[in-house]
Amino acid sequence: MFELHAEVLAALHLREVIPDPIRAQRMQISAGEMSLDFSHQRFFPDSLPIFESFAHEQQLPEKMQALTRGAIVNVSENRPALHTALRSPYKDPLYVNGHDIMPAIHASLQKMKALCERVHASPIKDVVVLGIGGSYWGSAAVCDALQLLPKHLNVHFLGDMESEAFDVTVVGLKPETTLFIIISKSFTTPETLFNAQLAKSWGATNMVAVTAHAESAKAFGISADCIFDMWPWVGGRYSVWSAVGLPIALCHGFEVFEALLRGAHEMDEHTFHASPCENLPMMAALCTYWNVRFGGVTTEAILPYGFRLSKFVPYVQQLSMESLGKNCTVDGEPIEHATGPIVWGQTGLHAQHTFNQLLHQGRHRVAIEFILPLENKELAAACLAQSYALTHGDPYNPNPNARLEGNQPHQIIRLKSLSPENVGALMAFYEHKTYFLACLFGINAFDQFGVELAKKLM
Repeated sequence: MFELHAEVLAALHLREVIPDPIRAQRMQISAGEMSLDFSHQRFFPDSLPIFESFAHEQQLPEKMQALTRGAIVNVSENRPALHTALRSPYKDPLYVNGHDIMPAIHASLQKMKALCERVHASPIKDVVVLGIGGSYWGSAAVCDALQLLPKHLNVHFLGDMESEAFDVTVVGLKPETTLFIIISKSFTTPETLFNAQLAKSWGATNMVAVTAHAESAKAFGISADCIFDMWPWVGGRYSVWSAVGLPIALCHGFEVFEALLRGAHEMDEHTFHASPCENLPMMAALCTYWNVRFGGVTTEAILPYGFRLSKFVPYVQQLSMESLGKNCTVDGEPIEHATGPIVWGQTGLHAQHTFNQLLHQGRHRVAIEFILPLENKELAAACLAQSYALTHGDPYNPNPNARLEGNQPHQIIRLKSLSPENVGALMAFYEHKTYFLACLFGINAFDQFGVELAKKLM
């Protein structure tokens, strides 16, 4: 029914349906201070029961329950994926291999808080974060998004495996007033250990490790009270809610980190309880799946409006493409079609002057996701102008070179502000959207063997 409906609507032009007065109302949903407007997708409000039915056929609500309750959703590695537990305020037992993980989570949070208090009372002025991939982008994206908040410390991120990059990062810093955070689940990540060795040679003595291999961190010279756990049931790209998020807490204060967790947990609760067509990440995933499987779309452009979201595009890119770039099902059966879009993008105003020409007149099939904080009226006007142009185009311009077809499917994520709670909710939204897409494509969102091979060869 879902695929047949897509075939029926394939020739539909958005210009034909946008004037419907009930469309905007029925195709916009909210949770807290965040909303999703999918009225610019190529289907009707009357299509929503078909989307609802398809979500239930694919058991998306049940799969959300399985994720949060500790089922083995990472089947290739025989593990649960319990990033939602990291931001849960509840202390009800949650068992992994017969062991309740909640006491360890809350103990780690208290240890993070104690470290923040010690560091904020010390001469430390700068923090340098050594990590890459999932150990890098989440915290970097949050620190950028919250950069207008008061700061306790300056935070610098380093992931490049070049001595020149290290030298540039520490210009103006002093070893005695700089704290290095080494984030590596295995404590063998080549890029991270390369920079950690450079830090030692530079004279660094203040070091913290976030790792699943405490003994390796101790052997490197880091004291036990400065080693924080990473657990095997949380993947790196889903781990910012753990001690991987220490840079956020050290920069802006532990209470800001708690607000980030609170916003993410509220999105978890919404996603767990809301019906499919009222569920922000589930509906966003259904729209992306609709476009990729039945609309010929191969790429999805993420266009956030606001300089504070400049690192959000690579964060979503890593989360999505490392999770969805797979060639077999969870059962090991080969897949012939694409299992997720190529994710790319830029902050909105720069995109308008960089590649939006291709979005408007290129022949590529692209889906677009706008992220619009509502604090700035000028940016909101710019974003909505792009949305209107992508929908309606300029088909009757007498100059054939200036004609625009419009009809580009897109959706708009609106945030009341870039508060810590809303940033947390936005990141949890993308985690759940990615998981639901993996469920729809029948793949495992939580392994990354395509990353591991080149690491071993290097």
